[in-house]
Amino acid sequence: GSPYGRELDIEGTTVDADGSFFVVSEGGGESGADEAFVHRFDATGAFRSELVLPAWYAPNTDRTEGIAPGLGLHGIAPRPGAPGELIVGIEGPLAQDHDPTDPSEPRVARLLAFDIRTGAATAEWGYPLGPVPRASAGGDGQVIDLATLPDGSLVVLERIETGSGPQTVLFQVHLGDGAAPTPALPSAVEKQQMPVSGDGGSELLAPFESIALGPRLPDGRESIVLVSDNVFSEQPTRIMVVAVNPR
Repeated sequence: GSPYGRELDIEGTTVDADGSFFVVSEGGGESGADEAFVHRFDATGAFRSELVLPAWYAPNTDRTEGIAPGLGLHGIAPRPGAPGELIVGIEGPLAQDHDPTDPSEPRVARLLAFDIRTGAATAEWGYPLGPVPRASAGGDGQVIDLATLPDGSLVVLERIETGSGPQTVLFQVHLGDGAAPTPALPSAVEKQQMPVSGDGGSELLAPFESIALGPRLPDGRESIVLVSDNVFSEQPTRIMVVAVNPR
């Protein structure tokens, strides 16, 4: 093939029923030149369409609005309970949604749904970052990836900074209808840490970067597959399967 012609920083993919696939490029670089986008390609890799981000996601020249540096699009999955729609995560708060000089202010990212056919945004949710309950100091989190469970809930892979280093934690969210997309920060969803079984338990110490729904296990439980990032080190990339335990 030929070069794509746009800077890519791929942070999520999902496949549609017709074999086409969607690619999330993070954007949010310090220069603002690497634009965040969600593009659809057919099974041969040819470009088909774009999901259009609302205008308030675009960074302005002084970076006080839009996607903040290093905190762009992360993760994409089918929208639970809404055939024909996808949901995309934002790694951290939009610049206008958070005052970085106030460490006591909660950090709330956004989840954004799109209609696959029209490419338009259809709903938004606020997503509170960090542990539940939130730690009194530290505990900042980042949305890393998304997956949808058969029960209609959304799984969010979140990286949380702690005093002993970063941990990756799985949270379960029941979205509801959401709010119409608007520049104002939408109400935040409630999330629960997922009870899972596997190497590391509910808190996974490796720097996992990707999740997907795995096979149903013989005992009837769902499973989630996680893939780690070796961050250009000599550490091996890890692939782990964890079981989702009923509450």
